[in-house]
Amino acid sequence: MPGGGCKLRFQAFPHRRISRFGRTSRGAVSVFLAASLLHLLAAQSYAGPREETGHRAGAAASLSGTPSISKVWELYFDSAVENASREEGRAKAVELFGKAIELDPARATERSVSLQGKAKAAYLLALWEAKKAGEGKKEKKSHTLTYILGAALVVGAAAAAYALLSKKNTLQPPPEPVDVTISLDVYNHTKGLQKELASRTVKSGSEVKITIAETGVTGIDPKYIAIYSEDFKTRISIGSDGNAEFIAPQSNVKYHVILFNALGTNSLGQQVSYDWVSSVRLWNSKRNHKVFRKDFNGQTGPEKVWGGEYIPLIKANGVFDQLNSALNVGYTTWGYVDRQPTATTGDFSYGFGDCLGHDGYNAGSWIAVNPTTLYKRVQAMVQIGLAEAFENLLQVGNVGGEGSSFTVCQYRVLVQNGNGTEK
Repeated sequence: MPGGGCKLRFQAFPHRRISRFGRTSRGAVSVFLAASLLHLLAAQSYAGPREETGHRAGAAASLSGTPSISKVWELYFDSAVENASREEGRAKAVELFGKAIELDPARATERSVSLQGKAKAAYLLALWEAKKAGEGKKEKKSHTLTYILGAALVVGAAAAAYALLSKKNTLQPPPEPVDVTISLDVYNHTKGLQKELASRTVKSGSEVKITIAETGVTGIDPKYIAIYSEDFKTRISIGSDGNAEFIAPQSNVKYHVILFNALGTNSLGQQVSYDWVSSVRLWNSKRNHKVFRKDFNGQTGPEKVWGGEYIPLIKANGVFDQLNSALNVGYTTWGYVDRQPTATTGDFSYGFGDCLGHDGYNAGSWIAVNPTTLYKRVQAMVQIGLAEAFENLLQVGNVGGEGSSFTVCQYRVLVQNGNGTEK
């Protein structure tokens, strides 16, 4: 460690992660649970033909030597999915989806969870046509409305645009595709704007793919790419296979493509990657946090470990000042930690404690470093504090299989004795 650092017990970090401490808003939980439940129902429909019950079982049994209603339904639905993938088969796909919906609307709703892209669009159009055909028939109106609303729930915002109900409870048709222009800027996630890509004109509602290769930017990770709105507040898409996809909106738009610095190797010569990002869950589901000082177990230490003043020994400020410097990348600020030493409430507390015998600890509502095991060395406490804050804010465990203090501080995610410009 630069500056002749001490020997630290990096492998002693406990694991207290997402399952116990991550939280989301009530609305997000409700949508997630509903979508998960319907996804499970859809998965069950793939397990094999359902046992026919009641009046339908009798009808199927009477058709000696003919396929069951369940088999016929599967034939309609599966054939529709296959036809939807071909340009010349779109109309046929809508027709077959319509037959499946008419035969068993509840089952159609369940299976619609897994539909994507062109198949999903064809299914939604079939829903609309089924609704039109059923107008004037009270029973069918009620039943159709039920599965249309169910479909809108599980396919998300794109499908919801197709399922706008008027005052007369009639389904509005999807908007006609129009030409839209998409402008794209390319950013390195720490170095800022790199270049502008040629704008492209596509049809609204169509799928657009952006690849890392087409950007021509070098010195970046070959796998991870993200696309954000013009104000950087909304993530449009993220990909881990060298490309990102999104659905073209109804009007002209400007998006930002974010590429990530290439990473080096660890102390074992192994390539460090961004794969751990897939498990990230922001604490309290937000970017900005208020934190307050709280010590435990009679332990205490200097506030400068956490921020507020320059520390000559490490040629940098404390933990939260370094994090805030890293989050402010010039072209945008990805988040901010508001350190309030005299406050008594906030998103989580920071301070000093025995940490169950470990060098540091984070538990969602609090983080701490152990001044005793770290021999009260400011450099060591800042390093462990950075690791604990990093893990707590992102709700991740030891990044890359090693103590986060290695990855966060020594593999250039953050440099604990830098001036905040190395991120």
